[in-house]
Amino acid sequence: MPLLLPWHVHGRERADDADLKVAVAEYLAQRRARGYKLRDEGALLISFVESLSERGVEQITVADALAFAQQRADVSLATHAWRLGVIRTFAAWLRVSSPPLASQYRKA
Repeated sequence: MPLLLPWHVHGRERADDADLKVAVAEYLAQRRARGYKLRDEGALLISFVESLSERGVEQITVADALAFAQQRADVSLATHAWRLGVIRTFAAWLRVSSPPLASQYRKA
């Protein structure tokens, strides 16, 4: 069963694709303000959120993150791990940035 990672913007309890796109933009802006370049990471996260949006997915799941990280068979396992790490770091930031929903972590 995948772990659901809840997200909301401005008090909304349900995510939508715009919320996740806003969240990625906020995350990247905050990290870049601290001096991180995040060229590859930014492109990866934008692509990940767009892939969720195309499928109508409103929550990040472990299964979705893993599938996206491993979708390219022509790259090394280290690249798969790096991709998953980038998504995992973003998901952790989402969890911390929305404390009211942190208690709603659940398995589905």
